[in-house]
Amino acid sequence: MKHSYLFFASAMVIVLLYACGSNGANNVNADKSNAIASVNSNFSCTIDGVHVSGGETGELQLSNTAFHYTGNNGTSKFLLFDLLSEKKGDDFYTMRFYIPEKVGPVLINEKTEDDCGCYIRLDFNLRSADNFAIYNIKEVNVKIDKITASGVSGTFSGTFKLSDDSRNKPYKSEISVSDGKFDIPFSTGNLRPI
Repeated sequence: MKHSYLFFASAMVIVLLYACGSNGANNVNADKSNAIASVNSNFSCTIDGVHVSGGETGELQLSNTAFHYTGNNGTSKFLLFDLLSEKKGDDFYTMRFYIPEKVGPVLINEKTEDDCGCYIRLDFNLRSADNFAIYNIKEVNVKIDKITASGVSGTFSGTFKLSDDSRNKPYKSEISVSDGKFDIPFSTGNLRPI
């Protein structure tokens, strides 16, 4: 539950920053050193039978890029990344991962996520269906295949359960995600998600 509030606050900051960034983009000279146009970013998965993919990083580099974080104990290393799908009209999906920064598999479920300090969350932003559902982890397998100085790649699959924070016609009480793949760069931007 505490992760739901954190994610909602983070999502609101990202939305506001995107809005501000796009309104002022023509008035400010962009710092070209922060551009990652030459770095590929992509992900794909199947969410309850629907193929979803994305990769656009945007000027602020807050989505489809990874960030290094240190855990509350001051020593554990984590990766934080938001995967934002391509938009179909006003419809899109987002997935937020906060997982250990290590190569190899990790199984995160609703019983162990607090112990490891990890979480994964899925949001449906389907305006065409008036569906703004939030799904928390039930059990997800994530495997980090590679971490380099420039990015991270891996796979994921699992099940999610509907959050009490959902509103407006939730899709289902439980959904599955399969065939997840990501290959994303580390952000070189000046902003970091919280």
